[in-house]
Amino acid sequence: MIETEITIDEEKKEISINATISWDKDTQPPEISYTEQQISDAVSSHSGSMSGIVTPENPDGGDYQVNFGVEFVPDAESTYDIVLSGPDKPSKVRGQGKSGKEMQLRDGAPLEAIEHEFGHIFGDIDYYGEGTDAAGNRTTTVQEGFENNIMGRIVSGGGTTFDGRNVTRMIQSGTTSWDRHASPGVSVRTFP
Repeated sequence: MIETEITIDEEKKEISINATISWDKDTQPPEISYTEQQISDAVSSHSGSMSGIVTPENPDGGDYQVNFGVEFVPDAESTYDIVLSGPDKPSKVRGQGKSGKEMQLRDGAPLEAIEHEFGHIFGDIDYYGEGTDAAGNRTTTVQEGFENNIMGRIVSGGGTTFDGRNVTRMIQSGTTSWDRHASPGVSVRTFP
């Protein structure tokens, strides 16, 4: 099973980006108070018209209607698992867990952090650097131009979203001819 499928309809100028994720509710910690529907709605709220998206068939970039989606399935070996970490650990996506892949969420993580982690499952990267301050606390520095981008800066209560640069990177992550670090979990189909 593919975790993320990106479908590009060049004729209609539409791109669908859909992730499949496993969530074993029997072991769901009470700290994650979001339902599957709330998470799905939050991720799909980033859908919309976006400019400057580069595709294999449109190397100069163009405008597309982009639709994000999430499907939750019973525990499966080939999907990402949602797991909970302690309040002192950041949320992240990593290659561990029952299936070898997991979305680790910090206790009480806001929906924006979950949306950011889905950005990784869709094939995008972080647009910030990490460090520590004099007291040893984790710090982040957003890359210039990504201040209002959910993969650069997470703002509780909204205010950040995906844009054409993110979608281009997501497409590139599933296309080995474009990206030597292509993700085996991202599939890209173009038609007609």
